[in-house]
Amino acid sequence: MSIVRVPFSLTGGGAAAYVPAGAIYLDGSTQYLTQTFSSSGDRDDYTRSVWIKRSSLGSDMQIFDTGPDGGNNLERLSFNSDNSISWVVNDSNVTQYNYKTSAVFRDPTAWMHIVCSRTGTTLTLYINGIVVTAFATSTNNGTTNNGRWTYTDQNLIGRYYLSASEYFNGYLAEIIQIDGTALGADSFGEFDTNGNWVPIDPSGLTFGTNGFWLDFADSADLGNDVSGNGNDWTLNSVTSANATSDRPADDATADPVVGNYCTWNPLAMNSSPTVSEGNLKIAGNSATNYRAVPTIIPSSGKWHYEWQWQGPTIAAGTFIGVEASRTTNYIASVSQPGATSTSWGASTENSTTLRVYHNSSYNDRTIPFTFVQNDYIVCDFDVDAGDIWLGVHDVSGGTTYWVNGSGTFTSTFPSGSPTYSGVTMADGVLFPAVGTYTSTYYGKANFGQNTFVSSQPTDFKALNTANLSAPTVTDPSAYFQSLLYTGTGAELAVTGFTDGAGNNITPDFVWVKDRDFNTNHQLVDAVRGATYELNPNLGNTESTVAQGVKSFDSGGFTLGTDAGYNDPGTTYVAWCLKAGGAGSSNTDGSTTSTVSVAAHGGFSIGTYPGTGSAATVGHGLSRAPEWVIVKMTAGTGTQNWTVFQKNIFDGASNAYIILNLPDASTSGASFSSTAPTASVFSVGNDATNQSSSTFVFYAFAKTPGFIASGKYTGNGSTDGPYVVVDDGGSGFRPAFVLIKNSSNATGYDWQIVDATRDPYNPANKNLSPNLITAEGSGLNIDFTANGFKPRVSSNSVNASGNTYIYLAFAEYPFGGDGVAQAKAR
Repeated sequence: MSIVRVPFSLTGGGAAAYVPAGAIYLDGSTQYLTQTFSSSGDRDDYTRSVWIKRSSLGSDMQIFDTGPDGGNNLERLSFNSDNSISWVVNDSNVTQYNYKTSAVFRDPTAWMHIVCSRTGTTLTLYINGIVVTAFATSTNNGTTNNGRWTYTDQNLIGRYYLSASEYFNGYLAEIIQIDGTALGADSFGEFDTNGNWVPIDPSGLTFGTNGFWLDFADSADLGNDVSGNGNDWTLNSVTSANATSDRPADDATADPVVGNYCTWNPLAMNSSPTVSEGNLKIAGNSATNYRAVPTIIPSSGKWHYEWQWQGPTIAAGTFIGVEASRTTNYIASVSQPGATSTSWGASTENSTTLRVYHNSSYNDRTIPFTFVQNDYIVCDFDVDAGDIWLGVHDVSGGTTYWVNGSGTFTSTFPSGSPTYSGVTMADGVLFPAVGTYTSTYYGKANFGQNTFVSSQPTDFKALNTANLSAPTVTDPSAYFQSLLYTGTGAELAVTGFTDGAGNNITPDFVWVKDRDFNTNHQLVDAVRGATYELNPNLGNTESTVAQGVKSFDSGGFTLGTDAGYNDPGTTYVAWCLKAGGAGSSNTDGSTTSTVSVAAHGGFSIGTYPGTGSAATVGHGLSRAPEWVIVKMTAGTGTQNWTVFQKNIFDGASNAYIILNLPDASTSGASFSSTAPTASVFSVGNDATNQSSSTFVFYAFAKTPGFIASGKYTGNGSTDGPYVVVDDGGSGFRPAFVLIKNSSNATGYDWQIVDATRDPYNPANKNLSPNLITAEGSGLNIDFTANGFKPRVSSNSVNASGNTYIYLAFAEYPFGGDGVAQAKAR
């Protein structure tokens, strides 16, 4: 897949100006749509467009298929069992065209856009506005007039024609066919001013005779073609219940609110429960207890959701409530969900008793009605205050009852008396969770994509991207870029650091690595000056390289002829960050620093003189940093790159880790056993404060929409832990992730993956800051719309029980008030 952005028009702001009117989910079982045209359309020139949000992964499923025999003559767009996408055209039992992507698409947390465009013998596949050029299979026999989607064959959406199988499981919106014209993706979407792909209004398109537009706006007539052609589709096991408020674009003013809604996350479940109905219904399928957590982890706000108990009987079993830990895998290995110190919830013990509990402690409360199948358990939670309300809803009586802080049921929302108040969340946020300790029980969640049955308290919202808080940074491309270039041996301008609106950005930090050969990493910054090089894989002091990075420029930087930066024919990556220019004096600490700070307040570059005794240094950020990377630039001898990282420090207040070594975290006085504050960080020994020496530091604080920092625990599986990146907001789709095994004494290398060297999943091209080694492959990490997931058991990123720290920069925010959703990749 090639990242080449066609110059589409831009919307006027950070969120899509157009929101699709409707959407449906298909359940992967018996639900599909059919249509048969009465006469043939253009079989050489046509286009199909669809927005998709996946629910299940790892099996063959048809998005579109055709008859009459499903083999000799067909046209098919499908997900394969390896999660790649195939577009196939067969004619007279011969495969005319077969394109199978090298990319895999296994992110069920967000929407994605697919366009299939054909003119003659040229077939073009677009994903999220970008032309796909990397194919595992690319058969093209060059035969014309054999398209089937516009022909008189039976068309199917969501099922294999030849047999009742390979049903699509997921969400669909804006299914459009253009008959007679091959259009690009820019007829259906555009890059907004933050560089994110969003839908646009297709109403002005010429659909052609066999064209159609299924907008799913009318829940009573979901097969209705609104193109004006009357090419309606027949529903098979699809009812109005399949309509949903889930959308690939947000509208917080709609009633109900539309956006990317929370569901149970199939990337983060234990014991493989069965999920269905758009990943809202969940049931155990073995004797093992299951646990599930959601696709959206809100960092602030008030939220309401409900759980319908569907069967088989009313008895002790299902936990519904909230968790508070944002670290590790979210799923604790406990026999009883809710039995950890970071979970609060409720379960029905029988038809008259609600058990409210936390950390294995519980209280039984008499329900004020007879709880029966299809009644609801209700949860409301206030992330900021740490308050939780648990209750029940009586469907027959139409009344919601909450348990207040006195343990009494009340039908009036007890806003001043939550079931649990002031919950302390030392290392995370509140988020929904469900589980069972009796595996046969099942039920269905509603986060607001369907009308709430229970009473929704004032100011408590449905959990979707439109209702999330706006991130601090809406366009991460204005602050970070991975630039790829090939050396020429002559002076070279490296360009491409532009924001989503196309404006050039001048970097203040450039880290260059030769991808082809074993050479040093090279790092320069605007505070020390472009020609002053440091090597992240070495402990040496800085050196002057006049023909390395000669200048920081608008849109990139200029290289001289030094072979380490510009060897003819050699490929390089340059990780570039924007700070605040050359820097200025900062007197917040006991020693004066010179600091350059990014406008968002989450990244700074600084220098300071060593004093030889405990000191504080002003970092210039607007909040306490999670990472501070310190290096001696001039002085006697050498000193390692010494790293403060909050999660390591929280485990032991004198702990730190070294960037240029593979070692696990260690202990010492480098940061004076003192956590940074909102204005300074502390330094203590020669590694960070040697007398008569000079030092540089790079400080990073969590920044919603841009910088994330945290830890996770490996599981040693190719189905690794799912990590929602902790940016202090609701996560983001990563552009860059730095990972380090911080706990294993054997010592494993640091790893960097990014979305430019690997523009599609998995991201497997790795470079190690502590090594001179050329670019490797096989690391296999999926980037998702709000985090990442290792797909490998490598000790460097996913050994069982080992602790890992990470620093991540964003490609796109996950969403938020007025900001477009990140798309699945």
